[in-house]
Amino acid sequence: MYSYYMPKVRWAKGNDNGHRHYWASAVVWINRWGCVDDDVTAVWPVGISFTTDHLTWGTANAGDFSFKSTTVGVDMPTHPKIQIHDTAIAPFTGADGDKVFERTLVGWDSLPDAAAKALQDVKYEKTQVPFTNANFQAQMDAAYRESFYGALKDQQGCDAGRGGSPTPTTQDPDDTTPTDPKATNPTASDPAEKKR
Repeated sequence: MYSYYMPKVRWAKGNDNGHRHYWASAVVWINRWGCVDDDVTAVWPVGISFTTDHLTWGTANAGDFSFKSTTVGVDMPTHPKIQIHDTAIAPFTGADGDKVFERTLVGWDSLPDAAAKALQDVKYEKTQVPFTNANFQAQMDAAYRESFYGALKDQQGCDAGRGGSPTPTTQDPDDTTPTDPKATNPTASDPAEKKR
């Protein structure tokens, strides 16, 4: 979850069209393809949820969003390109996406104790801190959409009790099993490419 604090928001002229204190958030939903826990190249986004107004969430599939990519090693998405307008987060779809301003991210666990306590204790009239212990799970539940994972199948058959090694299966694939490995694993290589 990425969350951004704004001291004041306005969405139209007039005193009733704005207020102080606002949190906008985005949640990136990911899936791991493969059985090796420490292979970061196997983790890819499958969807994103974002606040559209206060505690209301909108969603988009990963393919509908632009992602900033790493510049080291494998070219893979690291975080979504988003824009905040008025009270809503939305996908950033501009052509100059490489010039998107990046805010410094601070992890919850790296906050000083006094800052974490202040965020846990604060009570706002019209919003709430989305990532505190009291609010985090409810926010994640509200942001979740089954469609992000509903079409995915557990193709790898990993057994966590065996150090992440694949577990043999005797099941025949059904007619919905994709024959293209890239359909379920974006990091899979095409065997035909290795013959070239």
